[in-house]
Amino acid sequence: MLLAGIQLVIAQKSDPTLASVRGQLIRAASGKILVGANDGSVVGFDSASQAFEFRYVGTGDGPVVDLCYYSGRPWWTRTKSRIVNTVELKTGKPITYDMEAFGMKGAIKRIGVFFGYILVSGDSESFVIDPGVATVMPLKDVLPANVWQRVQFGTVVSTWYRNKKGRAEGSLVSVVRVAQRDKPDAKTGLKEVAQFNAWSTGFGKNGKETYTNLGGPTAKYVQFDEVEGPRVQFKLGAMDVDLPYAAARLDNVLISSEGIVSIDEDVIHVAPVSEKGWVPEDIVPGIPPRRAQLAAAFGANLWMFRDGKLMNVSLEDGSTDVYVPMGKAPTVVALAADEEGAWMLTDQGVISATTDLPTVAGAMKFLQYEAGAKTTKPKSADAIRLGKAIDRVKAGSVKLTGAGIEPIRQLFKEASLPYKPENFARTKALEKVDELRYGDLVQEGSVTRLYVGNGTSVQWVDGKLMPMPLSAGADTRVLRLLSNTPPVTRPVYNGGYGEYDADPQRFKFGGERGSIKFDPRSPYDKPFDDRTRAMKAEMESWLGVPYRMGGNGRSGIDCSGFVQKVYSTLGIRLPRHSQDMKSYGRSGGDSLRYGDVIVIRKPNRHVMIYVGNGQIFEATPSEVQITRNLGRSYREGWVRRFL
Repeated sequence: MLLAGIQLVIAQKSDPTLASVRGQLIRAASGKILVGANDGSVVGFDSASQAFEFRYVGTGDGPVVDLCYYSGRPWWTRTKSRIVNTVELKTGKPITYDMEAFGMKGAIKRIGVFFGYILVSGDSESFVIDPGVATVMPLKDVLPANVWQRVQFGTVVSTWYRNKKGRAEGSLVSVVRVAQRDKPDAKTGLKEVAQFNAWSTGFGKNGKETYTNLGGPTAKYVQFDEVEGPRVQFKLGAMDVDLPYAAARLDNVLISSEGIVSIDEDVIHVAPVSEKGWVPEDIVPGIPPRRAQLAAAFGANLWMFRDGKLMNVSLEDGSTDVYVPMGKAPTVVALAADEEGAWMLTDQGVISATTDLPTVAGAMKFLQYEAGAKTTKPKSADAIRLGKAIDRVKAGSVKLTGAGIEPIRQLFKEASLPYKPENFARTKALEKVDELRYGDLVQEGSVTRLYVGNGTSVQWVDGKLMPMPLSAGADTRVLRLLSNTPPVTRPVYNGGYGEYDADPQRFKFGGERGSIKFDPRSPYDKPFDDRTRAMKAEMESWLGVPYRMGGNGRSGIDCSGFVQKVYSTLGIRLPRHSQDMKSYGRSGGDSLRYGDVIVIRKPNRHVMIYVGNGQIFEATPSEVQITRNLGRSYREGWVRRFL
């Protein structure tokens, strides 16, 4: 049944801004930031410019509980509602679907896209809306019988998109409770055992829908709630499953077209949906994730918010960047992620920690550091000397005296570093801290601490160097007295990847503020020898190959796998992980040439190959393609030359 009752609101005198919007849900889709507001409306902003685009007010009570964006319009539902809201694409005319009229008994819990349908799911019921003809059907009516036989027993999640060539593809994932243990798990406290089942979906050459059963792993980190539904009865290997129906809570599980990311106590389970019989790979981040429920993923980047900190975890190698709010941390309600980085929906509006645009809500500033035990090991010559002096103080062979900054000056003197008062006085605080380094001075009011890596600073207290967790107030300042010059002696063995650079120069990309240049008139801005011509042919052979998290072949590949494969055909061996590539090859200075490898650190970890005239060959989150993504002014990273 279609109902009227949704209001389109556009071009108000006082349009919402990222700073003013409040809600419970945020999504990033199709270059837009969508906020499910507390008043039940959906507010849309352009992700790149942060400009307001639309606001739609739907039928029902309470805030928005879920939404998706498909065919140029949002689809959403409100708390404890059986109503799906959307608008007519061309005219903005309101459209409302009352799912109770089609047999839905409970409230809607999830809305997604599947095979061009809108998938609407409750705790134990799923329906699809066909937007083209405005009809509603039970999910059972559109699935093959063998797929429905398993899907009917659990929570259903779908993903769907059209790649650059217009091919539609996605995945269908069901999460079913298959066992209950007598005793809860020692770490999670959960008794349930879940099984994930995935199907790769798309259209065959004859235009018919295809379903490829990929199987799936069992898991002990999913929580279930028993609800009304069909009894779960089927055979799983040698085990007969016979349990009451239960709906899965997926707060700590992210399901996308790339795969399943499950956030456990100490590790992150990554299961790429790319081939049959996939097995989760355990990623150990720099900070234990503790089943974080505020999370979002984009490509190989997992963003989490926990204990007042925003974290970006690489799903390649677990390396973790941490953003500490300077001042009172906002109350974060939800997270979203896209190519612009992470977006936090908070009680202060929508905040981004990773863009440089001046319109970011609240003008929130952050201190950033890399987490992990390896960051406590000094790398530069100055930092190594300072670290040895700290070790001597801890061992008791060196005594420090005084209070405030005086013991820090004595420590610098012991390390043969600039220690006189004028050295500290004339050092200006950094205007922007891209990343804290070992040996930075963190000043908060009258207190000065020394940063020693992994989110830890030390302060001289009661005759001891006391380690303390890093904190940041609104008046926190960072002083950097140490140079980042690498030590004279470097490791002889460096993995066989060619020249090693302990401190590669970091650049900004794009726009007037960028420090990297390219010249389309240069003979080096296009293939200039046999190797670059061979590289061009190899890259073009990968065009259209779908992106797969952790993928390394023609059926699916990720960004670092693509760069590694291309260079391997030239006889050049590169590391598998994107961020490791920055330390090898040579620096090309500030001028790009064809074949240069660009390693991006912010806002999302990424790697790509420059192919002239400002263009990039890369494995994007949809597929391998040529883009002009070099021009994004906020990007920071490294340029490495192997040819």
